[in-house]
Amino acid sequence: MSRRKLRIGFIGTGGIALNAHVPGWQSLPDVEIVAVADVRETAARGFVAATGGRVQVFSDYKEMLKLDLDAVDICTPNMVHTPAVIAAWKAGKHVLCEKPLATSTKDIRKMGELADSLGLTLMSCQHMR
Repeated sequence: MSRRKLRIGFIGTGGIALNAHVPGWQSLPDVEIVAVADVRETAARGFVAATGGRVQVFSDYKEMLKLDLDAVDICTPNMVHTPAVIAAWKAGKHVLCEKPLATSTKDIRKMGELADSLGLTLMSCQHMR
């Protein structure tokens, strides 16, 4: 029986995405990176080259979230984490988010409550060197 690969979208294409997250996802045989969103088009194009060229590019992550994605990996500046996580959940996606999850404990509590109510996953990344 053939199984569909887990479809991942990235929000943010900075160094942590390219140097830590992408290699991790690419090492998993049942995963494919299918989309990326970044407000910097040149950075998004560099991401496409680094991931093999078969990635849809978006300048607005809300548009990317309309795709059939299983999960979203958020690698943006810290102040974008909370709105990106919430938008991903509203689109029905599980989330992996670079640390810190948010810039305030209030936002982290809000995220936890929302994850529980929607039955979706949130995982914070802690890259151990």
